[in-house]
Amino acid sequence: FDMGVGFRVKYGQLLKNFTGLPVFRTTSENRMVASALNFAAGFFGIPDFTTDYEQVIGIESDGFNNTLAPFSTCLNANTAIGNLGSVASNAWSQVYLQDALARLQPMIDGVNLTISDLSAMQMTCAYETVALGFSEFCDLFTKNEWKSFSYSFDLSFWYGNGPGNPTSAAQGIGYVQELVARLTQTPITEFNSTTNATLGGGNITFPLNQPIYVDATHDTVISAIIVALNFTTLNANGPLPTDHIPENQVR
Repeated sequence: FDMGVGFRVKYGQLLKNFTGLPVFRTTSENRMVASALNFAAGFFGIPDFTTDYEQVIGIESDGFNNTLAPFSTCLNANTAIGNLGSVASNAWSQVYLQDALARLQPMIDGVNLTISDLSAMQMTCAYETVALGFSEFCDLFTKNEWKSFSYSFDLSFWYGNGPGNPTSAAQGIGYVQELVARLTQTPITEFNSTTNATLGGGNITFPLNQPIYVDATHDTVISAIIVALNFTTLNANGPLPTDHIPENQVR
């Protein structure tokens, strides 16, 4: 909601002379729909958001092309190739959490802690901090361990959905085709990727004349789109090692 308000303040003037109803898009996953509707409520206001725009909800499931959820139609992404990010992240966790394991295990009786347990504790800190404002798990780890936790996500995205995964560009290319169609106002006529001929083939659900476009998708999909856009400057620090943090890694 707050993001919608902020975007309206920054970009709302782009709709000043637009006489139609703007079409925003999202996927059918519950949290995606909820996020899209809350964004729209902030952008257009309550109750105006129910009548001031159109919401397209693309099905996020096997068998449906969806540029905002391309992993469902990429067969290789659903094999061991798609799990490369987790493999790399887990390998790094085995390195940087060894000291934490030795430090925390004596504090607990009757339970043998694992590296996976400690990773879950760090994740719990993040989630509880967002949901509750604080988490007792946060103080269990050192500053360097938190830096290493952050790097574990660099690895996860690099090898899971970024330039380190051979399926990333293929997953992101469909959205790039849509982006080009919008920028050039040229309809898509060949649906040879994750583009959807039903939703992307007409000006009702995929208009090309809007002054502003809003698409809600997953962070992993954004990463794949960036790869497909060939933003090579973002690749300069790779391939990323799984046994240490590179000195010039941005924090």
